[in-house]
Amino acid sequence: MGRMYIQLSNQSTVCLLIKLAVFCLLVSGVLLIKNVNVFGKSGYNEFILDTFGVGFSDMAGSNEAYASSSYASGMSYGERLECMRAIEKVYWDHRIWPTTNPGVKSQFHEVMPEEAMRAKVNAVLQKTNALEYYWNRTINGEELQAEMNRITMHTRNPGILQDIFAALGNDANKVAECLVRPILVDRVLRELYSNDKRFYGQFKENNQQELRNSDGDVQLKLDEWWNSVGSRFGLIVEKSNYEFTLPDFLFDICTYDTWTPTQVTGAPSARASAVSVWTGTEMIVWGGKDATT
Repeated sequence: MGRMYIQLSNQSTVCLLIKLAVFCLLVSGVLLIKNVNVFGKSGYNEFILDTFGVGFSDMAGSNEAYASSSYASGMSYGERLECMRAIEKVYWDHRIWPTTNPGVKSQFHEVMPEEAMRAKVNAVLQKTNALEYYWNRTINGEELQAEMNRITMHTRNPGILQDIFAALGNDANKVAECLVRPILVDRVLRELYSNDKRFYGQFKENNQQELRNSDGDVQLKLDEWWNSVGSRFGLIVEKSNYEFTLPDFLFDICTYDTWTPTQVTGAPSARASAVSVWTGTEMIVWGGKDATT
């Protein structure tokens, strides 16, 4: 009877351990799924990187596959990929083929294959998460809108910019996420990296005499550093609830090298030796002398 009691106890213990193990696995799975949606948060980044030593791109499964079905950022991975393709296509269409090149201009898909396009999309999302992980720096909707306004106001190629907007369906959200975010993220990452003593900041202090081309050195070191850490970050960014709008002055900006006749009645006399400045919307002429005499 005593032996039977011991045997039953052992069986009960084994069953209890099995049930406990299954329960732990279920809880871990629920927590993992829950936290995947906020992978952009630095706390979860730290958990994954410090605990496992890898990012989602190194784990079983595919970042891109998950991102393709996720709308955590308001846009699926596939949508971002299509937008990036549209933008790059506009750039390529506007690129002038040199007359010194006897060959025919390459097709777009030849110079920008699918792998290169995916790499561009991945880099934008991964850098967004890296900013939050290393510097607790987020890119919010207000910043994206301000950068969109700045780009539109100061562009030197309004025709190309208008074509890009059109290629994105004049969708303000697509413009913000696929055109503006890459520019803003790269600039912020460069600024923070170059002044961080954990990275380039310390290198700069130790090599002041050897640094002749500061911008080139920063970019070189940044590229090396990013190539070593970039793949550790995921492709999900936090959704912005900001309502983006296309700048009104986008459609009022001047087209390069075009002129519209103006009224000369009541206009000032022609000037010579004057100082002039272009504000982006009008020409201001100051001083000088009457050029009609």
